[in-house]
Amino acid sequence: MRRGLPVPRADACLITNFAADHLGSYGITDVPTLADAKFLLSRAIKPGGRLILNSDDPQLVDRGPRFGGDITWFGLSMEEQALAAWLVNGEHAAFVKDDMFVYAGDGAVHEILPVLDFEPGMRGA
Repeated sequence: MRRGLPVPRADACLITNFAADHLGSYGITDVPTLADAKFLLSRAIKPGGRLILNSDDPQLVDRGPRFGGDITWFGLSMEEQALAAWLVNGEHAAFVKDDMFVYAGDGAVHEILPVLDFEPGMRGA
């Protein structure tokens, strides 16, 4: 970002969070300004592409509606009210509920996998 967007167009953009540990560079001294700067990455998303945002970060939740395209939210949990609003708007979400990985989209909520059954290392394969 310091020298412009590294790619002119992207199919997807993932923004995980904003934190004070990146303050002080390039005249950015507060988290909202940092969030605005990093949210500019969403401009690279092609029509039909997807913005993927962390629902646990309030700065992202505030900025999500500014994006005019498709959004998938992810997080450790989802507030029922926010989830309902996102689904009505055609957005998607992935989160953990009752020790299950859950996917919500297209008007339905699906349990995917118990958290305890998730083997991220695939047994070293």
